[in-house]
Amino acid sequence: MLKPNRKGVVKSLILTVALAMVFTSPLMAGPVDVLKDMPSSAIVVISTGPLNQFSQKLDLYAHDLGILAPGKPFNLVDQLKVPITQLTGVDLQIDGSRGMGLAIMNIMQANESIVMYLPVNNPKDVIDKMTSKTPVENMPIWKTATGGVVASQGQFLVIGNDQDIVGQAVSMPRGVILGDADQKLFASADLAVSANLTTLMPMAQGFLAMAAMQNPEIQKYKSLVTIITAASQRIGEIQGVGLGLQLDNSGMMLGLNINARPGSKLAGYLVNQPMTSFKDIQNSNHDSLVAAQTGMMDPKLFVDLSNFIINAVASDPALKDKVTPKWSKPQRKA
Repeated sequence: MLKPNRKGVVKSLILTVALAMVFTSPLMAGPVDVLKDMPSSAIVVISTGPLNQFSQKLDLYAHDLGILAPGKPFNLVDQLKVPITQLTGVDLQIDGSRGMGLAIMNIMQANESIVMYLPVNNPKDVIDKMTSKTPVENMPIWKTATGGVVASQGQFLVIGNDQDIVGQAVSMPRGVILGDADQKLFASADLAVSANLTTLMPMAQGFLAMAAMQNPEIQKYKSLVTIITAASQRIGEIQGVGLGLQLDNSGMMLGLNINARPGSKLAGYLVNQPMTSFKDIQNSNHDSLVAAQTGMMDPKLFVDLSNFIINAVASDPALKDKVTPKWSKPQRKA
């Protein structure tokens, strides 16, 4: 358990919900309602389906995993209400028929830039009833007596730690815009995550390329430099990642989207890969939590990749005498 400090209530709450989001998901799919009120400029967005349904799954799998003792029910709405009431000083009503969300505004300062969107009945009324609050100048947000920051956005109570981050979140244009693939993922998943990596991935590309140039051991091998350079270029072409999670009586299903820059080589690799939709996992043992993975990839993708690596090594002066730049097919006997 985290010890409370000036911002302990908010941090403990966000940590609890974030952990819950990782390990479970609601029964109903399509965690998209909250996205309408979240900032379009968020770097990462996470959303769930209805909290009441979320609680049912959390209760089910928490007992399966032995986290909760048999016969001891768990209700996420009730668990959320305790720290939120402590934060605001108001006996508010969380709307369990709707989902909630988290937005990360700055990936480089993720801990301080997390903003929670909690569905409550009349969030403006909740703020009006707060007796110990301090308005922030030129921003539609309020500081609480416990050190948190609150605001209202649509039908959601917005909660965070940093007044500038929360102010940015509620002042920027609303409505998260997803690509086609992520829209399908969010519509079918119980819990969904979308990350905008257009800034981060080019930085990672530059870091890898510089590491290859400055490392004398790597520079000894032309093939290694070629491979690292190509890998860094493909990383730089990633614009975003989408992740979707479903849980049912059969087990856990995870969907992943990689969104590449249009016209890039990575986009060319991915464009012909068939989309794998969520499917029921058959013959799973429900007495234990089983994670299964399925995927569909074009075998030619791996052949091309293998050929690239082999040819790079074969052209390396330090290694060319040790490899043969050929794929040898098995010969049928007459």
